[in-house]
Amino acid sequence: GSILEESVPSAARHTTPRGLSPKRLLEFILPDLNLHCLRLASTSPKVRDTLLKLDEQG
Repeated sequence: GSILEESVPSAARHTTPRGLSPKRLLEFILPDLNLHCLRLASTSPKVRDTLLKLDEQG
């Protein structure tokens, strides 16, 4: 999916030359999300294929 730039406060957009980290972006657009519950997924092809199948389901 896409995140509109307007959904992120302008003060937060330009904190670094690379922009916001994924964690900071999630904090702005999903403030009720418990970030401590998230973890990085494996980079194996099986994970990628599973995510693609989930995405196709809508």
